[in-house]
Amino acid sequence: MPHRIGKVNNSEKFDSEFFNIPTTEARIMCPMIRMLLEHTYEAIIDAGVNPKELQGTRTSVLTAISLSETQGDFFLKSQFAGSPMIACNISLMANQISYWLGVIGQSHNIDTACSSSNVAIVKAYKLIQSGECDAAIIASANLCLHPHVQFQFYHLGVLSSDGYCKPFDEEGTGYMRSETVAVVYLQKAKNARRIYATFVHGKINCDGFKEEGITFPSVKKQKMLLDEFYKECEIMPSEISYMEAHATGTLAGDPVEVMSIDQAICAKRNTPLLMGSVKSNLGHSEPASGLCQIAKVLLAMETGTITPTIYFKRPRKELTAIIEGRIKIVTEPTEWEGGYVAINSFGFGGANGHILINSNPKQKIDNGAPNDDLPRLVAVSGRTEEAVKIILDDVRNRPIDAEFISLLHHIHNDDIEGHPYRGYMITGSKISHNTINKIEHTPYIRRPICFIFSGLGSQWFGMSRALMKFPVFAKAIQKCGIVLRSYGISLTDILTSDNKNIFDNILNFLLSLIGLQIGLVDLLTSIGVVPDFIIGHSIGELICGYADGCLTAEETILSAYFIGLAFQESKIINGSMAEINLDLETLKVMCSSDIDIACYNSSSNFIVTGPTNSIRAFLDKLQADNISVKRIPCGNIPFHSRYIKPAVAKSEIYLNQILPQKRFCSSKWLTTSTHEYSNTIPLCSKYYTNHLLSPVLFAKTIRSVPKDTVTIEISPQNILQHILNNYLYSTVTNVALYERTENHNNEIFLKSIGKLYNAGLQPQIANLYPTVEFPVSRGTPMISPLIRWDHLEDLFVMRVCKKKIIDKKEIVVSIST
Repeated sequence: MPHRIGKVNNSEKFDSEFFNIPTTEARIMCPMIRMLLEHTYEAIIDAGVNPKELQGTRTSVLTAISLSETQGDFFLKSQFAGSPMIACNISLMANQISYWLGVIGQSHNIDTACSSSNVAIVKAYKLIQSGECDAAIIASANLCLHPHVQFQFYHLGVLSSDGYCKPFDEEGTGYMRSETVAVVYLQKAKNARRIYATFVHGKINCDGFKEEGITFPSVKKQKMLLDEFYKECEIMPSEISYMEAHATGTLAGDPVEVMSIDQAICAKRNTPLLMGSVKSNLGHSEPASGLCQIAKVLLAMETGTITPTIYFKRPRKELTAIIEGRIKIVTEPTEWEGGYVAINSFGFGGANGHILINSNPKQKIDNGAPNDDLPRLVAVSGRTEEAVKIILDDVRNRPIDAEFISLLHHIHNDDIEGHPYRGYMITGSKISHNTINKIEHTPYIRRPICFIFSGLGSQWFGMSRALMKFPVFAKAIQKCGIVLRSYGISLTDILTSDNKNIFDNILNFLLSLIGLQIGLVDLLTSIGVVPDFIIGHSIGELICGYADGCLTAEETILSAYFIGLAFQESKIINGSMAEINLDLETLKVMCSSDIDIACYNSSSNFIVTGPTNSIRAFLDKLQADNISVKRIPCGNIPFHSRYIKPAVAKSEIYLNQILPQKRFCSSKWLTTSTHEYSNTIPLCSKYYTNHLLSPVLFAKTIRSVPKDTVTIEISPQNILQHILNNYLYSTVTNVALYERTENHNNEIFLKSIGKLYNAGLQPQIANLYPTVEFPVSRGTPMISPLIRWDHLEDLFVMRVCKKKIIDKKEIVVSIST
């Protein structure tokens, strides 16, 4: 009996927690179903699909398993009474996968011996074709654990004496048994994000009665299968570019298969048929061998190289089609352009299967490099920190492939239950450190979101230049720009200007801030980040109506324009504003009577406003006493003070002409105005003008933010972070969306989106970028090899040990007298 056998790794490993299976149950599960559950997840993810997308769908699960060598062992152990009926039962393995995924298509096992997985995929194809299901998972496994099974196959005469599988070769005497765990995800092409190959046609038949016996193959029935097959699918045998044969190296099987192929296919060709058998490379995995054949072919389609059939030196004398050159066995790595591939599979009881698949014709252009120069944000989750790091490292270490990254985006559009680790990185940067990588241990929970709009002091020249590369942002600015064009204003020029003095003009000052915030709100909402609460600081209150949905972008930008115009046309003192770090009582004592308190930011942080000379003198005095102060650019307008009353009155006249009179704000708008305002009163010009005139009660408002909130400061730069970090609850996650950078790049913005993902939000990152057309091109990197599990514990795998047999009975007795 041959000693060689093909083995898979890690059959003792299983991430039971991810599949919600108690460890006590997992320990007595057949290792085949444990591994098939993990491989099913990997196949779905590799297709660019989040498992949640399949819940409740008519996805069928067909397993192709002939024997569980664990089952019988457990059945004999009374301490496990009842449990093996579920944990090791072949008939329930498909049901286990359906149960975990929550899918409701057909779910059962198919066993036709060595053709099981081929027959299963044909059945799945027919189910989808008939409309009985929308997609199918074909899962097959073969684990060689018990020597008695090896012993039975040996005496059946199908195993090679030396443990090598030599298809077509004169030295072939049988096959080597081998293990395999494999899963194929079959879906409609129109729904696919990745296509390795298209399933063209599949057909099965049965030998029926044969004089030689049930285990002998039939040339007649195999030829009949092929003849009927190509007549049905209307593909000429001459169009087949490669044939993956069943060929196991047995004395009975190889000659019959080659003869049937010669008669049904080669007779209708003018060129030699390329052919091979993966069993020379991997051995024969019996019911799972059909999926090994498919895997070999898919790799050839992706790489453009056919893996050689090894151990083939001289053909058997019966194989005249090979000897005479009508069939050419591929014995060297062979470059290949793809096309139609035929795959044979035969069960030793006479169940024959044949399928035809075709290469994905979509070729990758420029190695998948995007047409834009936007850096790509990649955010992924995993079972362990290593699981996240491996994927991010892989993305970092290869050139940007927009299709590959888009698959990752779609997988992680929703959370994956059981993934406690999240991480993100930014690739494609032009600065010296071209990636940002941060991994946090963050369980997914639905957390409230609060938008906080900063106001005065946040602008900087050219602040929107990088953001204009995002289509959604550019579209928002274009929409606002159209309504301003009739007033001789170019919003794009203001936002991208290099003029350092551009914001000395109050119109530019207001339009740039509100325009940028409209664009950022649109960017956030486009990726599914929608606020539960909204707060505006100072003139940041102007954008709240848009974020709340009660004003349009056009109405909002026109409000900023007419307020700025009113200030331009009104006679107002030259004013200044400054941030002071003092307690309120001390500030009131030290302030001169012509200075007003504009903003109450916290118990020790305030903004003062008033005439420029008075503010300058006050700041000089404070700095002399080593008190922290900061001048705030305000366009020489002393906002939130008594001095702007003339402009406020004119603003109200303008706003009455453009603002709707019957729009109501929602309860999520947390006002910072000193004037009581109810969402039962229509939003009107009076609200905005009162707010511009009155102090900002920011400290009071932020105390309303719930403890588990994610706050997002939306402004050209993060001017409120020191206040928010010090005065919000420690359990609040506070993120500054944007800040000033010297090189005008988008990494800070993308990093902030990554932080939101790590905080438990689900930003739809793909929406930031130009749409990738699915399916992805041939050659897009695989994802499944990158997946890592939490495999800390070793579980039971049956091991049969040689028992010591006592063949002598001898008793030695010493008698002392």
